[in-house]
Amino acid sequence: MSSPVAKRRNIGRHILADEDVSENESDVVMDKENATSPSKGQSPPRKERRSSLAPIDQNVDLNLNTVKLEPPSTQTQPASPKLKPSFNGPDIIQLSPMKSSKIASMQYYSQENNNEPIQRLVIDLCQEKENRFSLVEKEKDSLESKKDEALNFISKEKELVEKRSMLYQFKVFKSNESLEANQKVLADLQGQLKAEQNESAEFQKEVKNLEKDYNSLVSSIEELGKEINKLEDMQKKGDREKVAVEEKKKSLENKKKKAEKLLNTAISAFKEAETKHSTLSSENEEFAKDLEELKQSLVEEKAILDEIRLELTDKTKAFNYEIAIHEAKLQPWTERLEQKKSEITIAESQVQMLKDQRSQLDTEIKLLKQRIEDIVNEGKANEEQLQALKTEKDHNDNQIQLGEQECANAESRLRDMDTALSSHRQRTLEARGSLSTVENKNRVLSGLMRLQESGRIQGFYGRLGDLGFIDDKYDVAVSTACGQLDDMVVQTVETGQQCIDYLRKNNLGYARFILLDKLRKFNLNPIQTPHNVPRLFDLIQPQEPKFAPAFYSVLQDTLVATDMREANSVAYGAKRFRVVTLDGKLIDKSGTLSGGGNVVSRGGMKSTSQASSVSEREVLLLEKQLADREHKFEVAQNTLFEMRSALTQLKDRQPEIDSEMSKIQFQIESSRTELKNSKTQLDEMIQKNAALAADTKEIHAFEKKVRTLQGEYDQLKEESKEIQDKINDLQEKIMNVGGVKLRMQNSKVDGINQKIEITSQKINNNKVTIKKLDNELKRYTKSKTEKEAEIEEYLQEIAKVEETYQEKIRAFGNLEENLKKLMDTKDDTNSKAETLKESLDEKLVQIDKLKSGQVEIENKIERHESVVKQATKHIQQYTAALQGLEFRDVTHLLSFIEAQEELDKYSNPILSELSPDEIQALDLEELERVVDDLDDFVSKAKVDVDVLEEYGRRAKEYHSRKMDLNEAVEKRDEIKKAAEDLKKKRLDEFMEGFNIISATLKEMYQMITMGGNAELELVDSLDPFSEGILFSVMPPKKSWKNISNLSGGEKTLSSLALVFALHRYKPTPLYVMDEIDAALDFRNVSIVANYIKERTKNAQFIVISLRNNMFELAQQLVGIYKVNNMTRSITLQNNDLLERE
Repeated sequence: MSSPVAKRRNIGRHILADEDVSENESDVVMDKENATSPSKGQSPPRKERRSSLAPIDQNVDLNLNTVKLEPPSTQTQPASPKLKPSFNGPDIIQLSPMKSSKIASMQYYSQENNNEPIQRLVIDLCQEKENRFSLVEKEKDSLESKKDEALNFISKEKELVEKRSMLYQFKVFKSNESLEANQKVLADLQGQLKAEQNESAEFQKEVKNLEKDYNSLVSSIEELGKEINKLEDMQKKGDREKVAVEEKKKSLENKKKKAEKLLNTAISAFKEAETKHSTLSSENEEFAKDLEELKQSLVEEKAILDEIRLELTDKTKAFNYEIAIHEAKLQPWTERLEQKKSEITIAESQVQMLKDQRSQLDTEIKLLKQRIEDIVNEGKANEEQLQALKTEKDHNDNQIQLGEQECANAESRLRDMDTALSSHRQRTLEARGSLSTVENKNRVLSGLMRLQESGRIQGFYGRLGDLGFIDDKYDVAVSTACGQLDDMVVQTVETGQQCIDYLRKNNLGYARFILLDKLRKFNLNPIQTPHNVPRLFDLIQPQEPKFAPAFYSVLQDTLVATDMREANSVAYGAKRFRVVTLDGKLIDKSGTLSGGGNVVSRGGMKSTSQASSVSEREVLLLEKQLADREHKFEVAQNTLFEMRSALTQLKDRQPEIDSEMSKIQFQIESSRTELKNSKTQLDEMIQKNAALAADTKEIHAFEKKVRTLQGEYDQLKEESKEIQDKINDLQEKIMNVGGVKLRMQNSKVDGINQKIEITSQKINNNKVTIKKLDNELKRYTKSKTEKEAEIEEYLQEIAKVEETYQEKIRAFGNLEENLKKLMDTKDDTNSKAETLKESLDEKLVQIDKLKSGQVEIENKIERHESVVKQATKHIQQYTAALQGLEFRDVTHLLSFIEAQEELDKYSNPILSELSPDEIQALDLEELERVVDDLDDFVSKAKVDVDVLEEYGRRAKEYHSRKMDLNEAVEKRDEIKKAAEDLKKKRLDEFMEGFNIISATLKEMYQMITMGGNAELELVDSLDPFSEGILFSVMPPKKSWKNISNLSGGEKTLSSLALVFALHRYKPTPLYVMDEIDAALDFRNVSIVANYIKERTKNAQFIVISLRNNMFELAQQLVGIYKVNNMTRSITLQNNDLLERE
């Protein structure tokens, strides 16, 4: 990059102008051509400005006049003159890139102007061709309705052929389906008939084997039942023994618990008495200590009282003397009173002790009597319950015996009912099948007879079997040998066809016809037969001789044998014959044997007397009887099930009764033992009570003694009362003399005496109680010892019983295991027997069904054979009709239709062949309706098909004019699109450059101002070329402003940001900047200088500057100065910068 910059002060706009410059002013030109700018962020050290500037060649040719200021043609067009606002600031001698873009986009503008005449010419041409096209179109449209009618007619006619083709294909397909299905069904029915006959024979063998196996299993079940009964009896006995042991164990446990309860009571009472004894002893010791303390206190208080009295001796001497005299008199009485009181206490304690013993014994006797009464009542209840259980058991045994007998009888009756029901069901099925066949025959016959009576057919004679007679003896034989007896006899083919059409139209069923005219001439004369066995044909008497060939055509030389032995001897001779037995067995000439079973064919022909048939009423009666039998059978089954359930409940109840009886018997025995023991214990207590009767006298004696002692005590009290009262009066006088002090001290002494008396009384009472407790402890100890011995005895007995119980359990377990095995074996055998019985019943039912189904299968075979013939005829008819269908050839009339798909709608000569799935999807009723509608439309329509030829000529001219018009329109649209594409390209290129410049402007301004913002905006965003561009700036920490409202420095920075943005988008080879840093501070000068040095290496910058921050960054400088009033220049090289770099 070459960037020389020249700076000078106060000179004009031209670098080489000759102006006066002061000598001390110097101009410097910076040149940094092909220099490498310092790294970003690095600030070169400042040095002396001139010391490092070395002069270079002064005659440097800058080639200023050779620079071509023209941007590339791809530059976008500027918006408006507002892009470069006018302001007073440094000038930039540069052709604006935006202006250059406008010059470059002039090529689009000139192309737009050149296209306008062409567009007008093409539009006029299009209008002329459109007028011509309209005239032709009107002529074509006038034939449109006739053309549509003709096309609609052709379309309907073609659709009619197609629908008829579809209809015939549908009917052929359905007839084929019917033919194949019926042929398959015929083969299946024939195979089924043979299979059923074979299956029936196999079932008979299986039934015999099943019956044998079933009887064997029944015998095994009976043997197992006997063994199970033995084990059940042993189990019942074991149950009773086990229950007895359990009850004995339970009784011993109860006794042990009672003894333990009494023992615990005795122990508790013993502990309580012991505790009370210890407590009372402790209390007496405490009372003795208290008594000693009270006595000591009494001595002390009496000494005090004596001192007080001593002080009052003079005043109370006379009173004390008298008191002493009276106390001396009272002393014997006091001693006697205390003695009596002690005797009374002892006597009362003895009385109380005797009463307690007597009361306790009475209570025990009362409780024992109550227990005995309870035991007696329990024994009576147990006896009654035992008797009730015995009665129930006897009743159950009787009921079980009767129930088993009744169940056996019911099972026998149920089997008989089942057999009768099966037989009746078979007869009903046969009757219903026979009636159904007869109804079908009668319906066909009745319909055809009515047709003949109406005169619409001639030569119909009726059913073959009704046109002759045979003896009842041969009814089964002829019905078996001749399955064609139900065929209808007519004279001619036409009559037969009329009958078939009538049956099909009226849905009366099916029938086969014998045509008398088509029968060949048979030899009806008698023939020689083996053993002169009669020929079946010879046994028939035709109503008219003309019917004989019909009978012979179906019977031929079939012979009638009495039984199979005779049939075998006749059928397999030198000449083979077809032979039928009287019971319905048939031997064909091929040797195959058929017939037999429970169901035979009969009623095919009438006898001379009557016809063998079944009526609807008889069938209804049989069905009603069958329903009644089935209901009765179901009721009988349910009843038998209920009987078996009740019998099972009774049998299950018997072991329960035995167990309950065993328990009750043991309870009775235990109650008896307990009653005996209780009575013995009661007798002992009564004896003991009687022994205590002497104690009652003793109690009375003690009570009398207490009363005597109490009387004596009261007498002594009364006798000593007078002396005591005197002493009290004297003491009161002394108290009055002694005052409060004496009274208080006397009260203390009296109180202590009272406490001593009370304490002595408590000690005496405790001693009495302790004595009673000693007796109780002895009694409790004895009772405890007795109960412990009793419990030990119970434990030993329980151990023995437990051992016996375990032995019973083990024996019972083995017995139960054996019984379970036998029961499982019996259940398995029963299950097998039931399975065999079900299989047997199923086989019997299947045999019945197979036999009853043979007649139906034969009838079905006849029906399907008739359907096969009819389907074959239909296939031939519809195939011929389908082959006769063809389309009208209108290809020469449809030349105006170009699309092959559209042309195929009217002139495709090929009839489509439908797939089976498509045929299956057809709706026959809808298809027939459409065919009828189309046929009606085609037959009634009056359309001139030749109008299509005229329409074709008009259409051809119409398409020619239309193509000519379309070509003109396409040319017009092409020119119009080119103009629009040109405008769009102009706009797209301008907007692309504008967006890039705008974004770069913002980036540059933010970089130069370190935080400001600048923006280019379209005045009219819809049409950028109409109103131009706005340049808005937001200096740092200021609001948005128009560039005309900025300061000089802000304008300079804004302009530089725009120049740098334009340079980045599309660089210009040469820039000349004149004092762009004049209005900038040193920081912004440094930013701009560094940007020029580092970011603009792809252009030549010539900067005129006097700011060292600017020119010190140039590698080469050109200085302008004045010498002798003449302008001089000097070229310098910035060595400092080069060294740093």
